[in-house]
Amino acid sequence: MGIVTRTFLIIVITFIGLSNNLIGQSNPSASYLWNGEYVRDLEVEKGRTVYNITKTFEVSEAELFRLNPELKENGLKAGMKIRIPGKSSEIKEEQQKETAIPEESIQKTPRLTGAIKHKVKKKESVFGIAKMYGVSVDDVYALNPEAKEGIKTGMELTIYPKPSVQPIELDKSLAKDSIALPPKVKEIFNCNEVPLKEQKKKLNVSLLLPFYLPAGEEFNPRSRIGLDFYGGVKLALDSLKQEGFSVDIHVFDTQNDSSTVNAVLNNPSFRASDLIIGPLYSAAFIRVADETKELNIPAITPFSQSEALISGYPNVIKVTPSTESQIEALVPALQKKFPGGKFILVNSELSKDMSLNAAFKNAWNSSDSLRRPLLFEEKYSSFKTELKSLDFVKQNIVVFLCTDEVKVIDITSKLEKVKETYRIQLAGLNDWNSYDNLDYELLNALHFTYASAVHSDFTSGASLKFQNNYRSEFKGEPTFYAYQGFDIAYYFIKKLACHGDNLSTCLPSLSLECGFNSCYLFKRTRENDGFENSYINILKLDDFKVVRLSDYE
Repeated sequence: MGIVTRTFLIIVITFIGLSNNLIGQSNPSASYLWNGEYVRDLEVEKGRTVYNITKTFEVSEAELFRLNPELKENGLKAGMKIRIPGKSSEIKEEQQKETAIPEESIQKTPRLTGAIKHKVKKKESVFGIAKMYGVSVDDVYALNPEAKEGIKTGMELTIYPKPSVQPIELDKSLAKDSIALPPKVKEIFNCNEVPLKEQKKKLNVSLLLPFYLPAGEEFNPRSRIGLDFYGGVKLALDSLKQEGFSVDIHVFDTQNDSSTVNAVLNNPSFRASDLIIGPLYSAAFIRVADETKELNIPAITPFSQSEALISGYPNVIKVTPSTESQIEALVPALQKKFPGGKFILVNSELSKDMSLNAAFKNAWNSSDSLRRPLLFEEKYSSFKTELKSLDFVKQNIVVFLCTDEVKVIDITSKLEKVKETYRIQLAGLNDWNSYDNLDYELLNALHFTYASAVHSDFTSGASLKFQNNYRSEFKGEPTFYAYQGFDIAYYFIKKLACHGDNLSTCLPSLSLECGFNSCYLFKRTRENDGFENSYINILKLDDFKVVRLSDYE
């Protein structure tokens, strides 16, 4: 059944229960002269690290040690006073206090975000949590030494999110009422884009999500994905409203149940939609694809990678490329990065991984034969015990496309022990990032490289703005699903306004455009099929930071 505005109040109440506690932070003293330069005193709080201080107060680590030589010998400790750079203007302000403007009339610089309490969710890792807040794994351990022994669901971690030290009024992208997306790679001037003043401003969008919220029932943990996704959509709608778009959003609770989905298909609001987003799961989406094909309504599947969802459905848009497509994109990136390396494809010997190895080999054999290095193949059972195929001189690129966590842990442990003897680069699957027992220190040591449909910079100005808005609206931290909800709603609603009924015709000719989590570049493989996003990131883990492989070039 449809969930209208009243249901959203339930959603907001649910988010309030996940509120994070804020901890205040000390302010530095006024500037004064010390050895001929202006400095300020800062009392170090418990949990502060050198990294936190350098980023919060915009001082380099070298400068901090120069002003405080005792740090090199004694280290940073809670309660000690250290010097940070000051400003001569503050001295003048102190001298003019008697004639100062009343405090309440001064526009103050926003307070920096303090420490927060993060409650560990199922399948979260220290690496993933650090990445979420823009800090290093070492920063998490510094504040939570018990995390070194492993983290468990429900554990509370103290985190200092990497702050935005730029005053908001100086950041033009944040000064707008709407949330700014990262800049377009290229402006779109093709496919008869409708001029802004003529764009369709009144749009009907149906959102089909698994909320599992029948009246009178307590909160269902399975609702989390749907709620988080909806939170991102809600913020996208707020931004679009600021830009002059009017969107009637019809939200339906699919509950991942076929009878519920069938009822939605007969709803007049659904049948009058200009755009359908969801359901999230393939089984329910295929019913929607059948119906929207007859109605000629664009339907978006946000997460499913199945090729079956676009086969014979010209109106369906698949946002997430298949795992096989991601692996195929990995091949040319590795060949380009390591032209003189020794490539070793290790077969996991699992039937469920056969298609992944086949995709890699097909892409390898289809590459330029004149520049293509040799590809050596090994079986997991022999490789893990012998390691004879590794080269002492060349860079060894070990490719292990395995979905079994135990085998992945075994291979990474084995390679880590010989990394000082051999030069090793490990390529694998994005799914490894969700493995609970996989040591990210091993992956970091092996320069783990993989393909992914998404990549986020959680420290950018636009992302920090999104995080602050999300916390204010829902009293919780945005997840991957919230970012995806924003990106999908913001991108497709704007493109629908620009191109109207021609959206399906124009989609393959639109230029690359990126949001917080995803970049979009669509292709139609066959005439009567739908569209698949063809943009894939090739990512590398380096010093516990995830960087695009192209950024190294």
